Amino acid sequence: MAAEEPRPDAAQLARAWFENSPFINEIGLRLAEMQANRAVVEMPFEGKLATAGELIHGGAISGLIDTTAALADWSGHDLAAGARWGTVGMTVSFLSGAEGEALTAEGQVTKRGRTMCFCRVDVRAGDTPIAEGLVTYRLGG
Repeated sequence: MAAEEPRPDAAQLARAWFENSPFINEIGLRLAEMQANRAVVEMPFEGKLATAGELIHGGAISGLIDTTAALADWSGHDLAAGARWGTVGMTVSFLSGAEGEALTAEGQVTKRGRTMCFCRVDVRAGDTPIAEGLVTYRLGG
């Protein structure tokens, strides 16, 4: 099945936010892919992301999850529904530590309502699962 294209206006807003966010820039995230209701974001390892030695801080991983979910949510949003936005809730389960390695997060919208969007994000270091997140995001009216 062919990938669905992101909604142009919403995708443009999402890209502009991603490219201009001081926090996203600070933790060094890179947008690898964005389709409607799906996003892939990379976080190269930098020493400033560590909590001890080269172990990546859970807050940095949580930021990666939140950002990936926002992009997935925005990429399929109908701007006619409004442009109010924000994370309502997030649950993160850490499955394994990541030491000195790049991480990749893949976010997929699991349900889209009128104003609420639910997204699952899986974070990996290569083939190793690092964390999984469930994010509830508000979009629209």
